[in-house]
Amino acid sequence: MKILMIARSEHTLTYDFVQKIYSDGYYIIKIVHTPADAVLSMRQIAPDVVILDIDFLMETGESLILEQVYSYNNIPVIYVTDESVKQILDKTLDQQSFGYVSYNCTKEELSAALDRAYSKINLVEKTAAQSNMMNILMESSSMGIIFLDRTGRIVKHNNLFFDIFKAEPNLDSIEKISGGSINNKMIGELLAGEKHDIVKLNLKGVKKFLHVSAEKCKWYNNELVMMFISDMTNLYKAQHSLEESEMRFAKVFSERSDPGVIVKCSTCEIYAANRAFAEKYKVDMKNCTGSTLVTYIGTEVSNILKLRAHGKDSFSLSRIQQQSFAGDTFIVNFKGKKISFDNTDYFFMEIRDVTEQVKAEEAKKMFQQHLMHANKLTALGTLVSCMAHEINNPNNFIMFNTSLVSDYIDILTGRKEDDGEEPMSAEEIQTDLRELVDGIAKGAERIKLIVDDLKSYARTGRVSIFQKICLKEAAETSVRLLSHKIRKATKRFKATFPDDSFFIYGNQQKLEQVFMNILMNSIEAIKSTDCLLEVKCYNDANYQIIEIIDEGVGIAEENLGKLLDPFFSTKFQNGGTGLGLYIANSIIKEHRGFLNIRSRVSIGTTVTIKFPKYAHA
Repeated sequence: MKILMIARSEHTLTYDFVQKIYSDGYYIIKIVHTPADAVLSMRQIAPDVVILDIDFLMETGESLILEQVYSYNNIPVIYVTDESVKQILDKTLDQQSFGYVSYNCTKEELSAALDRAYSKINLVEKTAAQSNMMNILMESSSMGIIFLDRTGRIVKHNNLFFDIFKAEPNLDSIEKISGGSINNKMIGELLAGEKHDIVKLNLKGVKKFLHVSAEKCKWYNNELVMMFISDMTNLYKAQHSLEESEMRFAKVFSERSDPGVIVKCSTCEIYAANRAFAEKYKVDMKNCTGSTLVTYIGTEVSNILKLRAHGKDSFSLSRIQQQSFAGDTFIVNFKGKKISFDNTDYFFMEIRDVTEQVKAEEAKKMFQQHLMHANKLTALGTLVSCMAHEINNPNNFIMFNTSLVSDYIDILTGRKEDDGEEPMSAEEIQTDLRELVDGIAKGAERIKLIVDDLKSYARTGRVSIFQKICLKEAAETSVRLLSHKIRKATKRFKATFPDDSFFIYGNQQKLEQVFMNILMNSIEAIKSTDCLLEVKCYNDANYQIIEIIDEGVGIAEENLGKLLDPFFSTKFQNGGTGLGLYIANSIIKEHRGFLNIRSRVSIGTTVTIKFPKYAHA
């Protein structure tokens, strides 16, 4: 342990005193005799303890030495003199010493003085650490903290306290700082246990709302009052805004045109219902609160709503038929959103009457069905004339083969003789008969296929049934039905139908109508038999795709955006109705598909149709 000795001269120190220091385990690192050397040594060696000759200090009057000592973390100072301890005490009573000894003290007295010095510095360090910890705690607090003495003077505070009051740090009275709102009377009431929730202040034109509490405490054996001050201004404003918002919500909720209820999630008990709800269900609004929702919407719908709402923050239920207490029926959509207040979860439910909307949609749907039926009848008129040609060829073949079969039967039965140059054997006649009968069967099968395709296309039932169907089959049927017109229109017809099955979820009759409408447009656009007409069927990762390509007259760019509009046609003079593509697009949308048309005048048109791949459960 390093000791710095400060003495008047070398003659002052006795050999016996120095030996006592060394024998006690201490080490004198330096001995100085002038104030300048003392100050310099303090800076250079930072001793653990200083032994200072009190007479040296009194004679020189160098207070700088003590200032230097205490600027270095309260280094212990032991005063020493050759006088009695009582005389030392008399001379140094106003100094900040850590111990007193005389040069002629015993070894035990010197050890005790050193021990007391270090005990005292440890106590000072602990006190400083506690004070520092208190400062840290005060500065990290979200509240303003002050300590007041018995006169109300501020003896300690944190920075937040003055930030709250926007006050100058030189003010030391809480009553002055608060403009008299926090005074000794109020502090007394707080200490007595009386509650002051909010203190309202007007500080330099700014309204403040403070929460104040106080309690007694001791600090360095002094009786103090510790006060905690929280700035509640923002919270108070937020609460005030919330109250205003709740009032506005209650007014809007009550006066809104759509029926609405607030329902407790756990029990489906109605917390509040608006006027529109009471009017819709023909009940007294006062009787709604406290009753259960099932009373009005029915058990089945209530159970469905519970399932939809379970574990979710929002839910909806569409097109539900309801009945009022007066017997009126109507159709509604339910839409709910979870809200929470007073530690309870509720559903705010909006009930929208869609009766007229549903009726309008049904009327529109019926109108579209009539349009589709009219479009199909128009196409059937065209197909019937084609079918006459298509059926005529196999029918002529059947009639010709039938007459030959009749001749062979007459020959075999002897009714008629074989007039050929070489009579046919029975085996030869049998071979010919088999070939003739096979030809008749194929002709009949061809007629049956034509008739079945026509019947399938013309059938009016089951158009609302959607199921797993093969898109390729619908396209092939449409091509067969129009084969006569295709052959008349072009010599360059291509149909690419891969072996893979192209399944989608849909209605085959409706899709046949789509392909028929688009194929007819392409056939009518072709003006030369050398023009190409192609039907391609392929797929990608998500879609089954049909493309119909023609080298027809094309479509002007200004008309491309109108092609899907109802009753728009560039062929009115040739009997066009303007419904073909409109109906085709409606059916494609119904199948969750997409229709795209690309065209250039005198180059041709490409129609691309995409349908989602089959994935129906």
